[in-house]
Amino acid sequence: MSVEAHDIYKRFGLIDVLDGINLSVTEGEFVALLGPSGSGKTTLLRALSGLESIDAGTIRIAGQNMEHVPARLRHIGFVFQHYALFRHMTVFENIAFGLRVRPRANRPSRSEISDRVNDLLNLVQIPELADRYPDRISGGQRQRVALARALAIQPPVLLLDEPFSALDAQVREDLRDWLRGLHERLNLTSIFVTHDQAEASHLADRIAVMRNGQIEQIGTPEELQSNPATEFVANFIRSQS
Repeated sequence: MSVEAHDIYKRFGLIDVLDGINLSVTEGEFVALLGPSGSGKTTLLRALSGLESIDAGTIRIAGQNMEHVPARLRHIGFVFQHYALFRHMTVFENIAFGLRVRPRANRPSRSEISDRVNDLLNLVQIPELADRYPDRISGGQRQRVALARALAIQPPVLLLDEPFSALDAQVREDLRDWLRGLHERLNLTSIFVTHDQAEASHLADRIAVMRNGQIEQIGTPEELQSNPATEFVANFIRSQS
């Protein structure tokens, strides 16, 4: 599914957190939102998902206006920065949660839920952890559980808010490779928040560089390196190279 944001505005108190954002992500594309802390990346991601209201503008998913569509009906998978797993549930039950809370008319049968969760455990390569609890597995494994939970509802759009920030360098690198492969295998449309240029360049087809609630430039990693549109983009990319 395509994702489009047109003239998005959001204010917290006196601060314009999103200040006229325009973004178009085509079906099957992987786009990174890159910028310093406070640039509006996470707020934009939450607005696209329906977890944050907007003050003005239009969000369309697959061409449909999302103005009156709540988050639970947008068919979006969201992976949070700190996993947000349920500590009292096993890995299996965490992944199954989004399926079990569906309205009865749309809820898969118990056997269908079991089959889908087991398929996802194999997909994210942790089938042996089904009966473990989140506090009994590593950070990298928890991240895989969070991804599997987001994918359980079979979303065509996946949003990820700095999901690897709490992991050590080698685990981050391994999971980045794995996530990019997963994106391609499942033909997802993915939007990924990061403040790490190397991570954005490794994962994304295009990068949107944000500052002060605006997108300064969007382009391929090569375009941003070779032809920065503003002094801020040039300095930000250079400082991380």
